[in-house]
Amino acid sequence: MEENVFKYPYLYRELEGHNNNITALSFHPIQTNKLVSSSLDRTLGLWRTDKPKGKRFEVYKADILDVCYSPDGGLIASASKDKCIKIWDSANNVNFTYKGHDSAVRSVQFNPEGDRFVSASNDKNIILWILHREKYFETFKGHTNWVRCAKFSQNGKLLASCSDDKTIKIWDITSGQCVKTFVDAKVPTRYVEFHPTDTVVGSANADGSIKLYDLRTDLFYHQSTVHIANVNMIKFHPNGNFMLTASDDFTTKVLDFPNGCPISTFKEHYAEVTSITFSNDGKFFASGGTDQRILIWKCNDLFVDDQSIEIPIQLMSSTTASTSLMSDIKQEFNGDETLNKDEHEDVFEKQDQKNDLLNESQKSLSDSNNSAELRFELEKLNLTDVESSQGDHAKNVLAFPQQSHSSKQSQTDSENQISFKTFSINQSIEMIDLIQIFNQIQLLHHNYDVLVQRLETLEELFKKNVRKAPSAFDH
Repeated sequence: MEENVFKYPYLYRELEGHNNNITALSFHPIQTNKLVSSSLDRTLGLWRTDKPKGKRFEVYKADILDVCYSPDGGLIASASKDKCIKIWDSANNVNFTYKGHDSAVRSVQFNPEGDRFVSASNDKNIILWILHREKYFETFKGHTNWVRCAKFSQNGKLLASCSDDKTIKIWDITSGQCVKTFVDAKVPTRYVEFHPTDTVVGSANADGSIKLYDLRTDLFYHQSTVHIANVNMIKFHPNGNFMLTASDDFTTKVLDFPNGCPISTFKEHYAEVTSITFSNDGKFFASGGTDQRILIWKCNDLFVDDQSIEIPIQLMSSTTASTSLMSDIKQEFNGDETLNKDEHEDVFEKQDQKNDLLNESQKSLSDSNNSAELRFELEKLNLTDVESSQGDHAKNVLAFPQQSHSSKQSQTDSENQISFKTFSINQSIEMIDLIQIFNQIQLLHHNYDVLVQRLETLEELFKKNVRKAPSAFDH
């Protein structure tokens, strides 16, 4: 089943050699056993996933902030604090050096055709370049602070950019105009990425959340607060069914798309995780951080499934977006205290367990009613997320929308067909009732477990303070 894809990935290789923070990673688009990395040690690293040691070469006299392969893998582009972009060939020779920015260049990416590339800079500008020409083709101006990154859409017609001015902008490449600005962010966005369908843009934010924006409706529709520190990067799996995040809380997480529910958490890094990337075939992903290590992860065989999902329009409006799980927990403790890292991880582990059980329940229904007719009826019911009566945890409650009465069926319908459809709908309703009860049970268990965890933490803190100041309790 698709939902179990990321349940059992394993650490395939650890690559070491850089002497400072890893800033970017990029798999070769064709030879997916090859990887390029950039670092604040001013070097690029070329690696093979089947070998622990790679080749590093110094290419700048300043920190390197980004690196990527061209679509055919023949070229490598790198961006640096020296205000330049350099293009390298497969022999590690510099073909061109591009100068046009007035400050550090934070982001660089080739377009899908490989004949242009885009750069984003601390000078607040985005520049579109034509490959092998020293002059730039177009400058996109509109941000009022550092531009963290700029990314092409999959069809190469749009750009998405994010800035420390707390906005995300969508640009039309043909006209050079900004066609949409999202201004809902309360904190800077650190990274943006197009979904493989080009219908959604995902963002990584400094408040520990990821956000999804629907480009068909021009609305923000979903937010998931899944980390307890800055989210530095978000990536979509090539099949579009999963998201990967990297955070300053030392973790990398896999989330389902489009709900943003955590599926797996990886804690192998010793410090902040600054960069992540997928291989084009989806079989590997890599992570790098301030611990100067690159970790290569191999997914299980179930991950080799390139079936893409169809994204419903406006899955969740901005007015009914569900409150994050961590906000609910904080409200229960009636204070501004933030949960520590262990408590936060415990919350999402419980959420993972609940999602697993829910998926198993849905799978059981599918197995017990192995009929195309039943599946058709379930799809026709169009289950949607609605707010619960308490207003909290709205995303966990399923309900039926109001259905208008259909006209009488044609007399050509047989009694057996009518009977089977009635049976299918009744079975579906019973299943939804069970899911609702199951959700309530899991919610109560979840709240209980969090309170127990909180009590244990307070007791441990009390004991630690007693040991530091025993004289206060001598009497």
